[in-house]
Parts: sequence; C-alpha cells; structure tokens
Amino acid sequence: MPDPRAAVSFEGISPVIVTVEHDASIVFDRTKNGGATQVGLAVMLDSDAQVSLVADGEIVFGKLLSVGPDGYCSVQIAGGMTLPGGSSATLTAGTRIEGDLSGSDEGYIQTESDAAPPVGRGTIIDSGTATAVQVIL
Repeated sequence: MPDPRAAVSFEGISPVIVTVEHDASIVFDRTKNGGATQVGLAVMLDSDAQVSLVADGEIVFGKLLSVGPDGYCSVQIAGGMTLPGGSSATLTAGTRIEGDLSGSDEGYIQTESDAAPPVGRGTIIDSGTATAVQVIL
C-alpha cells in the first residue's frame, strides 16, 4: 500500500462551494465531465451572483466545479484546490494569484503582477506542475 504522506496535496481542504449563475463563456454540455469543458478552470465574479471565465489580470473568484443545464454552476470559492496556470504564466510558490490566459483562452492563473491596484487573492502552495497549480483561496 502506498504511503499517503508521499504525495503532497491541498485539494479538498476546507472547501466553500457556492451556486451562482454563469455567463455565455461557460457552456453546458451533458457529454462532458461536470457538465462543461470549462470545469476545473478559474472564474471571476462578472456581475451580481454571476461568473465568467477569469480574464487576464482579473480577480480569481474560485474554481468551476460543475455546470447545470439551468444556467447555474457550482464554484469553489475557498479552501485548497488545483487550478491551471496560463501558457506563459509566472507561477511562484508563496505569491497571490490573478487571472491569466492560455493562448487566447480565459480561465487560467498566474502570480499576481505588480500592477496597481493589486488584484491577487489566495496563495500558491505548489507550482511544480503548471497545469495543476495547488492553491489555497
């Protein structure tokens, strides 16, 4: 039996999950795991109780967990989670995160830039795998 202490993971630590509406950047597809190809990506609060995929330099609201056919989705807004880094993202453990792009696709993260005003949130815990950055929000 493998030793569970041999693998570091922060996934699932104290999760806080909310249900909100989503915009047209998130598309329900019953054939996809979780109801959309965008499940697992970072989202931002777009308007009152509505999310969209996080854009470059924007505040990360949380991780998209599932999408329903009714226009609502589940988003993890706190706790330990894994989010994908952008294609040319700087990802540094101990820094806060903000939105980034992967090519022209939204929903990815990077280390907070020095731009004012600061928009970073949470902390990168492990950036060893750029496609699966461990974060605590």
